[in-house]
Amino acid sequence: MNGPRRLGFDDLFASSGLFGVEIGAEAVALRGQRVALRGFMSPPQEEDAGYFILSRSPLQQCPLCRHEASWPDDIAVVHLRDPSLAGTIAAEHAPCEVEAEGTLELDYAAGPAAGLSSSVRLIDSTLSAFSQPR
Repeated sequence: MNGPRRLGFDDLFASSGLFGVEIGAEAVALRGQRVALRGFMSPPQEEDAGYFILSRSPLQQCPLCRHEASWPDDIAVVHLRDPSLAGTIAAEHAPCEVEAEGTLELDYAAGPAAGLSSSVRLIDSTLSAFSQPR
């Protein structure tokens, strides 16, 4: 197989709910490998933040911007190889659907911003596609 394995949010998360998330078996098998994940970019607060949030569907409110909003459990934090890339795409195309390619990290970890943590991260990531939401 050429290129990274493409995953969907259903592959990443077996379940999500009151008690947190359960990582899917396919994602566990791909831990530490390069994968591609398509979802909706939640633009970073700072143009050169170096990360953004990828979610299954567009977020109605930014949880970093509005205290009453909260992150869904089934998100991925995408850490970019080129920190300026997320701000550039978000400024020109937000909201947008993107495909991020990076090394899959699993297990709960504190996020790069206060109040932002995730069980799924893509590290050393690039963005290979983007489009306006349908």
